[in-house]
Amino acid sequence: MWNDDLKVSVHSSSFHFILANVVHLASGVHFCLICIYGDPYHRQTSAIWNQVSTFVYDNLGKPMICMGDLNDILYDTDGCNGSVNYFRMSAFRSIVKNCGFFDIGFSGRAYTWRNRQHTVNPIYRRLDRCLVNAVWCAHYPNTKVFNLPIIVSDHAPILISTDGSFVKPKQTFKFENWWLMEKDFSSFAKSAWNNARAGSFVAKTPSLAGALKTWCRKKKPFQQELQELESSIKQIQELPINQQDHALENSLILRYEQTLSKLNSFYKQRSKKGWATDGDRNTNFFHQAVLKRRKRNTICSVKDENNIVHFKPSLIANTFVNYFRYIFSSTHINCGRPFLASHLPEGSLDPTYLIPDKNEVLQILKDMKLNASPGPDGFNVEFYLATWDWIGHDVTQLVVNFYRTGILPSHVSDTNIALIPKKLVPQVPMDYRPISLCNVIYKIIAKSLANRLKPHLTDYIDPAQQAFIEGRRISDNIIIAQEISHSFALRSWNHLAFMLKIDLAKAFDRLEWSFIVSALARKGLHAHFINLIYECTSSPTFSMVINGRPSHKFKSSRGIRQGCPMSPYLFVIAINELSLALNEALAAHSLQGILLGPNCPPIHSLLFADDLLVCGQATIQEANAMANIINHFCSVSGQTPNWAKSAIMFSAHVSQAVIQDIKQIFPVSNMDANFSHLGHPLILPANNRSAAYYFVLDKFMNKIPAYKANLLSHAARFELINQFFLLFLFTIWLIFYFLRSL
Repeated sequence: MWNDDLKVSVHSSSFHFILANVVHLASGVHFCLICIYGDPYHRQTSAIWNQVSTFVYDNLGKPMICMGDLNDILYDTDGCNGSVNYFRMSAFRSIVKNCGFFDIGFSGRAYTWRNRQHTVNPIYRRLDRCLVNAVWCAHYPNTKVFNLPIIVSDHAPILISTDGSFVKPKQTFKFENWWLMEKDFSSFAKSAWNNARAGSFVAKTPSLAGALKTWCRKKKPFQQELQELESSIKQIQELPINQQDHALENSLILRYEQTLSKLNSFYKQRSKKGWATDGDRNTNFFHQAVLKRRKRNTICSVKDENNIVHFKPSLIANTFVNYFRYIFSSTHINCGRPFLASHLPEGSLDPTYLIPDKNEVLQILKDMKLNASPGPDGFNVEFYLATWDWIGHDVTQLVVNFYRTGILPSHVSDTNIALIPKKLVPQVPMDYRPISLCNVIYKIIAKSLANRLKPHLTDYIDPAQQAFIEGRRISDNIIIAQEISHSFALRSWNHLAFMLKIDLAKAFDRLEWSFIVSALARKGLHAHFINLIYECTSSPTFSMVINGRPSHKFKSSRGIRQGCPMSPYLFVIAINELSLALNEALAAHSLQGILLGPNCPPIHSLLFADDLLVCGQATIQEANAMANIINHFCSVSGQTPNWAKSAIMFSAHVSQAVIQDIKQIFPVSNMDANFSHLGHPLILPANNRSAAYYFVLDKFMNKIPAYKANLLSHAARFELINQFFLLFLFTIWLIFYFLRSL
């Protein structure tokens, strides 16, 4: 049964489990294998997991893999149809976390069990899964799980591969923060920068990167240096007391502490835990955070537009490149004529008086997020801050030249695209959110332009838009939406109205550049200032980063980057054109909107960036007028409504005939109790009102597992509570009154 490369020793077994210690003879790695058949009636579930937990605690520190038919689900998204036992799901989730396990995802079908009943709504569940601990990921980082078809049984077989043939991709240059702790870093980097053959900033950066890579290779690996220092300290301390060199001992201990600090910096940079404190140096927490983050971001397979699933890295990369190149391709709509007439005088922002100086550039750097992923050139914010004394002049000169000429040097706006899963089990490129990793030098330029736009947004943007505008709050949008939902449910509210939530597919990525330019021009911005913005928007070259490998480069012809400091402001300026069009229709009486009270102004829309709610009277005429405005806006701006993810709600007295007529105009489903707006429920279930608040508990439970919390110092736990839990609760308390049952 077993491969000859494996030596298996069964620790204990029963009808429901096999607990074994395994040795991989080729590598000498010892790991724990846990195979489970969960009790389908849940009478023995606690006893099974008590045995498993004891085995886990007796083997802490070893790689562990747990697999089989666990007969429980971790999330309500692990099922389709049928009721969910939230108590059992929560108990299973606690067991998994306390054992230090996490789910490594899968490729293939979403559910591994079905009830085999030929009904309209058969029940599906993901009962079969593979769980591992962080130590397993350290030894087998390329473990993949494949859910195979359900054929003979009512369960799908799962195939687990450790992919031993995997070749680690060649690492691109990324600045390491621990280099700043090396005594010779500053002098070496400054010399390499000044001695670069090419004189331009863009040419000097790759030259410096190459020099730093060569310099780094000459440094000893951390573990080797720690072992040598520990050995030297041990030799001194084993001598008779009168022969010990305490000065040398103290010097070696100091070097040991410094090396630990470098190692801590190495892992902290990769874990992306911004709230971690200095008291947590090089702990298991950072190691596990790095391994889990790497596993979560690994893309094992992807389905292309022809429903073909690809597993080969080159084909996965091609699938993503083809998809996003299509999304980023303009439909070449002629937006030369204004969508709406301009009402502001031209020249209200003259860039000739707005060229940044060295102090402003430095302040922009200081305001940037530390430990953020760098762009294609590999240099992060920490590098620029540490080297400002000798690199600041060159940085400022590049920014000033851009403001004067309106031309970005080549490669400054080059951008890597990182893919963030939008759902628990992403399968197609649409399931990923593209986050642009821009070069810091570009972000300085973009942020300086954004800073010049920001003070004017209050005057430019309609009050219906709550995102990115100083003095406006997301809670206002949520509360008004909930008031509308509450009014719709009241029999005493006699108005006939509808509220439509529109999901704009890839809203940032589809925005037409010509539409942005037209919207900026209608605000009366100076032509040169608009050209600066257009140059930043239209110049980038993209490369998809798939499992650490950059793809081949490609250009775009529309879209703004999620990750560019200007993008949020450009987007709200662009989508504000829709608000203005709705206002014109309201003034012309082709739209009426809705009134929540006798002294309330009419409401036609609630916007938070690309989250769009529109409201109107439940009549065919108003629905058609609303649809015409939305369709025209989408046609000129490049936006595409995703009707499958959109939803509609009607007030209590609207007849079924009118509902069906309006749903012919807007092909969407009705909002239900699972529907949320800006992360908050709009509808409270009548039979269990507290269920709408379960997401608050899930947020707490999922933020950090119990086994990870035990790896943190008290200072780090306090910082985690302050920065995440209390801030999150405060935001919720502004909106919700918590029920006693929670």
